[in-house]
Amino acid sequence: QERLRQESIKQAERARHVKYKKQEEEREVIRQGIREKYNIEKPVNEDEEEEDEDDEDGFGASRRKEEEEDDDPVAQAQKLAEKHMADAKKMAEEKCVLQ
Repeated sequence: QERLRQESIKQAERARHVKYKKQEEEREVIRQGIREKYNIEKPVNEDEEEEDEDDEDGFGASRRKEEEEDDDPVAQAQKLAEKHMADAKKMAEEKCVLQ
């Protein structure tokens, strides 16, 4: 009984974590649009990399993030759009040199 309670608590915590991570990703999309509009570089934050490593707690199915994105058509489309945007920026930077 105690084990089930602990497991349900962990599951609720994971669901909460996923919810807030999704909200943060939506905010990041908005921030990226603002950065692109005003040509602001993204600040480097080493804390984000450390947080991603803590996501795995050893319970349930352990799928890698890349595998999850491969199954999600929205994530695939976003990844493709980001790649095309980066390529376009790179070409524009090569062709347009400010003097």
